[in-house]
Amino acid sequence: MNIQVAPLERKQLLGTAGGHSVVLDQPVERGGDGGGFRPTELWLIGLSGCAAGTLKGLAREKGYALESVSIEAEEETDAEGAIFRVTFRAALHGTLTPSERAQLLREVKGRCKVVRTVHPSISVAFRDALEAGSLAGVSGDTVQSELRAGCSSEGGACCI
Repeated sequence: MNIQVAPLERKQLLGTAGGHSVVLDQPVERGGDGGGFRPTELWLIGLSGCAAGTLKGLAREKGYALESVSIEAEEETDAEGAIFRVTFRAALHGTLTPSERAQLLREVKGRCKVVRTVHPSISVAFRDALEAGSLAGVSGDTVQSELRAGCSSEGGACCI
């Protein structure tokens, strides 16, 4: 894998990989224009995307009826701004028993190659979002429709 990051204007950077690109920026309160993702947001998106794919693969291996996965991720920082905890709330949509849901959430942390790169000083936890109420009732189709609505490219391909 080869990626490139190059300066744009002010604090903005252009990240490219495999013919795709993304703008990185800082929020206005930190001197940026707020015109792109913060690096931490992209990191959390990468972790969440890998975890979602891993959850789907684990379910397939085990023969579980998992239809789709939606993930919310949140980091917690200390007084110096260092991340010390990342919590993933995974909504596992499908016909799963409580024990199947729990097993998938237990195993994903050790099986996802990107999550395994997180420094040991950072606590990583996976929670069942549907059980906790977060993301409740959100289907994969609903999420995709909402993402497409915010995209500037035809058909919403930039966000999905």
